Amino acid sequence: MSTNIQELYANSVRHLPDAERRQLASLILAELPKPVKTKRNPDDEFLEQMPLVPDSAAEKRQKAIDWIKTHREEYGGMYVALDGEALLGTGRNYVEAMKAARAAGVEKALVDYVHPPDYVGSMGGW
Repeated sequence: MSTNIQELYANSVRHLPDAERRQLASLILAELPKPVKTKRNPDDEFLEQMPLVPDSAAEKRQKAIDWIKTHREEYGGMYVALDGEALLGTGRNYVEAMKAARAAGVEKALVDYVHPPDYVGSMGGW
């Protein structure tokens, strides 16, 4: 709609009594298309409730992943407990590595198995 027509309608409506302006507004709103309801993915609500990981935690995790890649030769075949890039301890299994982390005073360490350098992953199939 051009600006001139908008101004013409606006000037015409300004002179109407409030009751008639409300009635006109209701008629115009009734002519507008109804909003389309979209189906929500059930996972959206779940994801909206999940707490965000602070950038510092993501950075710390990335440092731990980089550390594992760098030290695969030394610690291949073992579980390591890391706080960022700081090695807290090692173990033959998850429990031993986590105990080492707690002994170092860290409750929420990243504990992961370091595959040996010559490890080739496999995937099941038919």
